[in-house]
Amino acid sequence: MSQELELKLELSEDAVAQFLNLSWFHSNPANVRQPDKTLENIYFDTPDLQLLKTKAALRIRRSGSQYLQTLKTKGKSVGGLHQRGEWEFKIADTDADGDGEVEPRLQPELFPSDVWPAELNVDQLMPVFETNFTRSGWLWTSSKGSRIEVVLDQGQVIVGEQTTQLSELELELLEGSPECVFDLAEALSKQVPMLVSDVTKAQRGFELFQPGVWQTSRITLEDAREPASRLEWAIQGVMNPSELNDPKCLASVLETLVDDGLLNEMDVRPWLLFGDVSTLNPLLRGQWLLRLARYAWRHSS
Repeated sequence: MSQELELKLELSEDAVAQFLNLSWFHSNPANVRQPDKTLENIYFDTPDLQLLKTKAALRIRRSGSQYLQTLKTKGKSVGGLHQRGEWEFKIADTDADGDGEVEPRLQPELFPSDVWPAELNVDQLMPVFETNFTRSGWLWTSSKGSRIEVVLDQGQVIVGEQTTQLSELELELLEGSPECVFDLAEALSKQVPMLVSDVTKAQRGFELFQPGVWQTSRITLEDAREPASRLEWAIQGVMNPSELNDPKCLASVLETLVDDGLLNEMDVRPWLLFGDVSTLNPLLRGQWLLRLARYAWRHSS
């Protein structure tokens, strides 16, 4: 088992074009371009979605001539930085030319027996949805020596005849400090509008398969009594401005977090002045959301 640590960022179609034209990143000696990949993924669950209930995800992925079977457990997401358990095994190959058709068989027996929910019957696992996309990749080495894999995924989530678009940037820490992940993300966000996201590809697939099935816990302002929970409420509200019944509450919460010493006043001054997240342009909103996410990660460690 490995521990995956990554920051997810949502990009619009226009933002993708801006990112691909970002010369300081793509021409930087610290950056090494990786070959593009076409990834085809089938996600599995039981008819009553037992894996979903524990926020686990099981898939078979075809990448080039290989088929990989992967299980990811719930883990935790703090400020958009995801950390979870991951098990992966190669289960099949196409022929030497990559042209042979192979129907890979799901092999749940390869995973440790204690990773499955107690009530789950592995014999009932079945295909639920697909996520098929092109992955462009870069390997970034920070000035502090941290190694970060940057990938741009563009494609679709598919359930039968239904589809929804995928467009996201992922920064995965391979070696070093999570702080360097935020450093790179903040540098990118100064020129490209991007929003921290806590939505996984699996969540998008399950929502398309059965709308409303993915239950996400939300903190209400009444529940946000401690500094850490107030910070989480603020991040939640900036990610989803439509959920803020009274946008001015955000400024009040941010002022409290400044008083508690959890945030620096200069970092949140735009919101202290405007209050309403909708008054911030996408570029600025993304920058301040990353700043809040960094504080959340620091104070969760």
